[in-house]
Amino acid sequence: MPRRVIRRAHHDLFALLVVHRCNWSPAHAKKGTSEAYRSAEECYREALRLNKHHPRANHNLGSVLLLVGDRSGAKASFKRAIRADADYADPHFGLAMLLKAQGHA
Repeated sequence: MPRRVIRRAHHDLFALLVVHRCNWSPAHAKKGTSEAYRSAEECYREALRLNKHHPRANHNLGSVLLLVGDRSGAKASFKRAIRADADYADPHFGLAMLLKAQGHA
């Protein structure tokens, strides 16, 4: 198996583990606080450093960015998630909600 394939699989696994940790971090127990949003954003960005095409990390980052008011960042994250996995429904929904909030039908 080529080294590039092994390295990519390794990064995919670590990105998945980081996303899992982000979803279950004690800091996120205080939902709704700016500290929790910052912590979640940092966590998802860490996962994306390992695999910038990870669909769940991109979707979750988009959701956090939307919550803190960064609509352009959220839109870009949702679009990256969709490009990474067009069958993953959550970023489609997030992007639709964002566009609706911006007045698009």
